[in-house]
Amino acid sequence: MGVSKKTMNKKTVVLGMVLWLPFAGPSRAQAPAPQAPAQILTRDDLDTLVAIARKDTLAHKADIVAKNMILDGAQASAFWPLWYWSGSTPIPTRFERWMRS
Repeated sequence: MGVSKKTMNKKTVVLGMVLWLPFAGPSRAQAPAPQAPAQILTRDDLDTLVAIARKDTLAHKADIVAKNMILDGAQASAFWPLWYWSGSTPIPTRFERWMRS
């Protein structure tokens, strides 16, 4: 009276699942890393971050324009001062005007 191969395979799978189940849950040893307390930014900090972002964006835009425009020396000397002047004095948005009022 032998055990069929199919029954043997089912028993092996069930035994494997029973042995595996205790390890299936979250491990207690792997607790999430503690997070640093959130830093509260002041208005000056935010203004500084926005200024840095604008400066980086302007530099990136200038790089794209320089790669795609073909200017000789005279054209470049007339164009780039205007480019940087217009980028250094951004036009305030409606939201910025509302915030100031």
